[in-house]
Amino acid sequence: MNRKAKSESISCLLLTICCVAVIVLLAQPSWAQTQSRGGTTKEVYTGTIIYIPGPTVGGPGRTRTITRTFTLTITCTTPREEITRLAGILKSDGQDALLRAISKNKCGVIQIGGNVGRDINTVLVTTTEEGERRINMLFERWLQFSEVRYGTRSRDYPFTYVEMFVNEKGKVEGSMIPAAKVQFKGDSTVEIENFAAYPARLIAERRNK
Repeated sequence: MNRKAKSESISCLLLTICCVAVIVLLAQPSWAQTQSRGGTTKEVYTGTIIYIPGPTVGGPGRTRTITRTFTLTITCTTPREEITRLAGILKSDGQDALLRAISKNKCGVIQIGGNVGRDINTVLVTTTEEGERRINMLFERWLQFSEVRYGTRSRDYPFTYVEMFVNEKGKVEGSMIPAAKVQFKGDSTVEIENFAAYPARLIAERRNK
């Protein structure tokens, strides 16, 4: 089964379990496929985010598909030792402690539409069985004024999670969970729960240096 078919199967599974994505990100037991171990790099991606209709932060939900352009600049990756340390913090002290631990890390910037750029706090790069580069990112998300003022349930989803697959030509397909809750499930798996009904879709390409 190719990656596209796998993605379609996973999407059906996510619908079945109310879009709770179980993703091994911080607690993967082996990083034999990891390409970068904290080295300095610079990659720039530009593309489009497609937000799917459904419940959203700060309102009853979208009734139509919305698209936004974005620019992502990655300046470094997170060392394996740091990933292990962060996994320990999440497991022992929860996501609030994890948020504090990564909040000052700067591995790049993402700018969506006309919004101010947001720091990327963690970046993990691996290689898939098909030979594509898989880039996982976790960072503190934008909080809307209404969330802060009224203490809405969405404040329990303080992260943004991004997963991108980059082929040999620099073309990108991926997904983004704009408001995510992160917690351990079992001893070695991190569960990333989506506040909205569906993840947003990413389509992009890597710009030449």
